[in-house]
Amino acid sequence: MIKIKGFTLPEVVITIAIVGILSMAAVPIYRGYVRKSMSTEGKALVAEINAAEHVYYSRNGHFYDTNNKTEDNTTVLGVDARSNKYFKSYKITTGDDNTFEVKTEYEGKAVALVGSLTAEPQIIDDFSKE
Repeated sequence: MIKIKGFTLPEVVITIAIVGILSMAAVPIYRGYVRKSMSTEGKALVAEINAAEHVYYSRNGHFYDTNNKTEDNTTVLGVDARSNKYFKSYKITTGDDNTFEVKTEYEGKAVALVGSLTAEPQIIDDFSKE
C-alpha cells in the first residue's frame, strides 16, 4: 500500500485562517511600534538641540538668534540631523524673553520643544496622539 504524504484541504484552510487572524492583530501593533520609534528619534533630536542651545547660551549670554543668522544651525550648534532616518531637519525660533522653540516634522506630524533657562523644557509630540 502506498502512503500519500501531504495536507488535506481543511488543514490548509484552517492554517490560512489562523495566519490571517494573527496578521490582523500584528500589523496595527507593528505600526504603533514604528510610530513610537519615529517619535523617539524626534525627541532625541530636540533634546540634543536643547543641550546645544544651553551651551550656546552659556557662551554668548543669549540663545542662538535665527533672525540674524549668518551660518546654518548645524555649523553654529553642532547638531546635524541629516543622518536621521525620519527627522532630517529642524527649525529654531528664538523669543525675546530668553526662550527658544524647536520644531521638526515628519509626514505632517511634529515634535516640538519649548525651552528656556528658567523652566524645564517641554517636548510636545504629535505622534503620541494617535
